[in-house]
Amino acid sequence: MRIALIKPSFGETFGKRYSSMAMMEPLTFAVLAGLTPAKHELFFFDERIENIDFDKGYDLAAISVETFSARRSSQIYNEFRKRNIPVISGGFHPTLIPEEVTSYSDVVAIGEAENIWPQILADAENNKLQKIYRSQNLSSQFSVVTDKSVFNGKKYLPISLVQFNQGCIHNCDFCSVRQFYSGKTRQRAIDEVLREISAQKKNFIFFVDDNIISHKDAIKKLLRELKGMNLRWTAQSSLAVAEDDELLQLVVESGCFSLIIGLESLNPMNLEKMNKGWAKHFGGYKGALDKLKDHGIMVYGTFVFGYDFDDIDCFSRTADFAIERKLFMANFNILQPFPGTPVYETLKSQNRLIFEKWWLDKRYSWNQTAFIPLRMTPEQLSEGVTSVRKKFNSISGIFQRAIDLKANLSDLFSAMIYFTGNVVSRHDIHRKTNLKLGFKDEKI
Repeated sequence: MRIALIKPSFGETFGKRYSSMAMMEPLTFAVLAGLTPAKHELFFFDERIENIDFDKGYDLAAISVETFSARRSSQIYNEFRKRNIPVISGGFHPTLIPEEVTSYSDVVAIGEAENIWPQILADAENNKLQKIYRSQNLSSQFSVVTDKSVFNGKKYLPISLVQFNQGCIHNCDFCSVRQFYSGKTRQRAIDEVLREISAQKKNFIFFVDDNIISHKDAIKKLLRELKGMNLRWTAQSSLAVAEDDELLQLVVESGCFSLIIGLESLNPMNLEKMNKGWAKHFGGYKGALDKLKDHGIMVYGTFVFGYDFDDIDCFSRTADFAIERKLFMANFNILQPFPGTPVYETLKSQNRLIFEKWWLDKRYSWNQTAFIPLRMTPEQLSEGVTSVRKKFNSISGIFQRAIDLKANLSDLFSAMIYFTGNVVSRHDIHRKTNLKLGFKDEKI
């Protein structure tokens, strides 16, 4: 069969398709390619960097759908439908609300791909495609063999994406990870991960795990094996990495240069509300962040605004904190009510949703508040988040944060990553502002 694999763009901004200055390989498609028998011919299109060729006579098309790309995915489906090509939709969004996605997909794949993609291909060959495929009966470990040849010729960052853990041990109410993995966490065999890293011939690695330290004993074993491989790596982690001295030392010795950490809020009542009360254990975060910096680790912090205890003063406090702590980079987000999450159901039950399905609504744009906050207006929330982004990413903000010889400017590599990352972030925030989901007039 001839199979089209599609990574949709989110939509348009300033009249053009949204794209970033720096794109990473979408690992999902390397997993699908690794699961696909050689007798099939794959055509991979990353719409963030190229147009989709709809007219190569495909037998099947597969779209990885995120909530932000749901509207564009429905438009892509319509184009394939005109050509009588069956479309499979998988990923987080179809798993969270499969009933909706059946309206713009012939087949919906729910959950992880590794134990349903082979069956989908076999059924497609025999013209017996089902409407729903559901990943189930999962073991405590998972195994994948990636094939990154589908990325050949595409201009991605020279960083290799690798996964060790699936799922997260925490259950933050705004996050869809727990729902996607049915509350479970699993790891790959360490030997398999090491073989994948060695085969890629890249020493710049991004572990895409939702929380690299979900299982401390398992990650310690992996990190011991990574020592001596001359790697530079980054990952998402909880701040708990700072309270385990042995783990922190292994993180450093194995080549970690930065960690992405969900700080979310400086207000302990908000942390409790989002089911992240355990984070209050770190008492304002300063001590833990200083400890990471003392070990030479650059911290990329993420924050979310719009919880019930946020008021209009929270923006300046957070911006000042992020600059004073000299965070390497930061994401400042409006609370996004993703379907299938507890926060979505709560806001819906309280009649506080402005857009019940913001991801399909033509009126919605990035940086727009999709719900009614308690202590400010929707407009004040949007404007407040914009103000934090501007202050943190201003030229003065970048240089104030750069003055950090322990982490951000600890060596030439860190300095290069610091300044390149912040330039890209400034550009990306500008490009995303007022981004409309999907393409205007459903053009292809």
